[in-house]
Amino acid sequence: GGRNKYPLSGGNRYAQDMFVSRSVLRQYLAAFIGGLSIFCSGAAYTWITPLLERLEGPGSVLPLTPDEGGWVVTLIEVGNLIGPLPTGVLMDYFGRKWMVWLTGPIYLATWIIILAVKSVIVLYIMRFIQGFAMSIQFTVLPIYLSEIGSKEQRGALTSFFQGMWYLGIFCEYLAGKFLDYDGLTWFSLVPTAVFMLIFFFCPESPHYLAMKGKEDDAIKALCWLRDSNKDDQKIKDEIKEITVAIEEDKALKGSWKDLFGTREGRKAFFIVQLVGVWKS
Repeated sequence: GGRNKYPLSGGNRYAQDMFVSRSVLRQYLAAFIGGLSIFCSGAAYTWITPLLERLEGPGSVLPLTPDEGGWVVTLIEVGNLIGPLPTGVLMDYFGRKWMVWLTGPIYLATWIIILAVKSVIVLYIMRFIQGFAMSIQFTVLPIYLSEIGSKEQRGALTSFFQGMWYLGIFCEYLAGKFLDYDGLTWFSLVPTAVFMLIFFFCPESPHYLAMKGKEDDAIKALCWLRDSNKDDQKIKDEIKEITVAIEEDKALKGSWKDLFGTREGRKAFFIVQLVGVWKS
């Protein structure tokens, strides 16, 4: 991370432009790789749709009744409903990066089991588990994307979330026109393995590292993302801003009691859950 030592002054505009472009490139690279996780979720969410008519028809590799098909479609949403509450706590213990990365092995295991075991009950369970993995990404990935981004790039980086989600849906629909049950499952499995491999090497959120008191690690992550070095005043200023933001968050920290301790909080929680069930 310490390669750029150019003085960012008007006297070296070319060096300044190169500094900015490399910094932006690294942020976009990390966001794209992280976004592969939600691409995999979009694929998992859509997987059953192009297959459903064939599975409910004659000669199916896994015969489904219309009711069973409906449950296969719905159970991923049921899993998605229960994940955000524990995930919100766990991401502050294990980190943003590793919570997002964890969805890779979960998806990989479910796809392998779906390939190996042609059972309606097993498919129900795998869809539910995939929904739980999806909820982890919906909770953590937007936070990771916002925390690795500079002020100037944060909005663009967070747009990777929706973009990659819909790209996963589109690719799964398209592939489902040409692939059978096993083929589409393999098509969904491969991006998951790629994501696991390359996201492993992406930096953790500097905000999370600073929150855990790992300031040196936070600076290293920030230097990589900004293509800079720890002596750069911009890095020092950004670390200071992160530290101030963390202290403000601690002062405003809510609790479970804030959510469930009042009638209004409980009502709001259950309305959100009911909307999620209705949407599914």
